[in-house]
Amino acid sequence: NTAEDDVLFAIIETFAVTPTAPSGWTLIGSRTTETVDTFFYWKRVAASEPSSYTWHSSGGTLGGFIVAYQGCITSGDPYDSAAYASASIAGTTHTTGSIQICIGDNRTYVVLIGSGDNTSEASVTWTPAAGFTERLDSYIVGSTVTLTGAVFDKTVSPGSIASAAFVASRSLTNFYGFELCLRPSVGAGALNNGMRLAVRGSANGEPLLWCVDSNGGIRNTPD
Repeated sequence: NTAEDDVLFAIIETFAVTPTAPSGWTLIGSRTTETVDTFFYWKRVAASEPSSYTWHSSGGTLGGFIVAYQGCITSGDPYDSAAYASASIAGTTHTTGSIQICIGDNRTYVVLIGSGDNTSEASVTWTPAAGFTERLDSYIVGSTVTLTGAVFDKTVSPGSIASAAFVASRSLTNFYGFELCLRPSVGAGALNNGMRLAVRGSANGEPLLWCVDSNGGIRNTPD
């Protein structure tokens, strides 16, 4: 299970609706298009947490994914460098932007990808760029939309990190990604990855529920 001061990152994707986040979640950034809208959030785990988190919407399709990291700083923003890249043309490749890593110890460089299209085609998987470890790779199929979420990371040294290409197994209309350089606690160095969490979306404005997989794997939950 997650522990106090672990940091959660959520990728929330919608089709023509704006989500309302539960208390304690901070929006990192968002992108809206004619099809899939993507929202990225983070949250530091407190001493007491609910067994699930609920994102609400006014209707339409809503889905999302969560990943947790251990060893981040315990106050303030858990990252000190960030960049984003997006594309709204059909294709299979998401290319990240470049990012400058601040001077200091080795850091964990995380790439969060939210993507999809307005089709109900199933099965989307991602191939990471060289040197990256996959932490989450999942998708949600609705009646009129497919949503995908993926998280990759690697340990990097201070300096400039070049762009990298991540490839989907089929063409998608929209890509939106955030790259984050996580801030380790004193003496932690590169971070340990915690559990990977994922759920499938719910339609017609029903809540989106997050449930913890104590084995660190990915599983779907009921709507």
